[in-house]
Amino acid sequence: MPDIHASITSGRKAVAVAGTREQVIAVSTPCKEVWLSADTENADVIVIGGVDVVAVGGSQKGVVLFAGNPPIKLYIDNVYKLYVDAISNGDAVLFNYLV
Repeated sequence: MPDIHASITSGRKAVAVAGTREQVIAVSTPCKEVWLSADTENADVIVIGGVDVVAVGGSQKGVVLFAGNPPIKLYIDNVYKLYVDAISNGDAVLFNYLV
């Protein structure tokens, strides 16, 4: 039987300056899983990962997300651990986290 989650919270995190990783959420936010996708209005790919995530082509580290592709699901205990980087200023990741 699948886990039953108490709540779901949705959000959006835009990267202000391309090439500068940012936390998806800047405060400790416990969860059981996170669903992530690239905003359909993004100009380029975004990359999700840990503190060492990099979006710059040829040096990418993390999971590359393309606008319009299905979301990815990560089983993680805190959204605070996730970072996003982008190739274009203002590109964003959309997310839902479940607790």
